[in-house]
Amino acid sequence: MSGQFENTRALRSAALAAGASTATFGIASAMLPGQFTRLIGIPAEEGPTTTRMLRAVGIFDTATGLALASAALRGGNVAPWLLMRMLWEGSASLLIGWTVVRDRGNRALSTVGVLALGTSAIEAVLWRGAKRVERPQGDR
Repeated sequence: MSGQFENTRALRSAALAAGASTATFGIASAMLPGQFTRLIGIPAEEGPTTTRMLRAVGIFDTATGLALASAALRGGNVAPWLLMRMLWEGSASLLIGWTVVRDRGNRALSTVGVLALGTSAIEAVLWRGAKRVERPQGDR
């Protein structure tokens, strides 16, 4: 039983870190979209459409990151939040990869795609662990 507790504590700590970093990333994108794209080296035409899109993605990342962190802190079920984040980051990495290949994208965009893919992989590992740890008593 104590091994399970340690696994649960480690899982919750990792989920908390993932949620907090996602929320921080989202806040930066939502609050300072133009500066954010320049900081990470992605050329983006500044205008109302780009700004709105970056803010929308930032708000989504902030909300889901805070929800994941909150679930981890309060002992809630983190698996659904991890699944959502994994699918979101995985989709983003596929779309970025397609853009890089189709448009011969730059190194910065490729780096963001690799980071999204890596984040999705980490979230997949955490999700599998959460599914195992958070399984209802009758399913064990």
